[in-house]
Amino acid sequence: MTAILYFYRSIGLFTGIISLALWALADLPLDKNFHVFLPRYLIIKLITDYIILRYMRKYRMASQRYFYHNLGISETRLYLTAFGLDILIFFLLVAVVKMYTQL
Repeated sequence: MTAILYFYRSIGLFTGIISLALWALADLPLDKNFHVFLPRYLIIKLITDYIILRYMRKYRMASQRYFYHNLGISETRLYLTAFGLDILIFFLLVAVVKMYTQL
């Protein structure tokens, strides 16, 4: 798990900014409009994360690929776990913002 967190640290800033930008472009939906925003968000997020990860694979991760392979972590598992962490962090942020706006 530590290796996956190390990988996520290298892309987390970029994917987090994309998540916040998409949410801000949608006018920060929280309640009734969030269910309309969510499918669109997930589709755009999948596309942008795919582009980022392809870039990482081609230019930045070529030498690191063996590191993860030797640890028994496939690229698919690495990417899906990073995507899941990104979505989890985004939902936690939305929950915190919703909690503080209801006070």
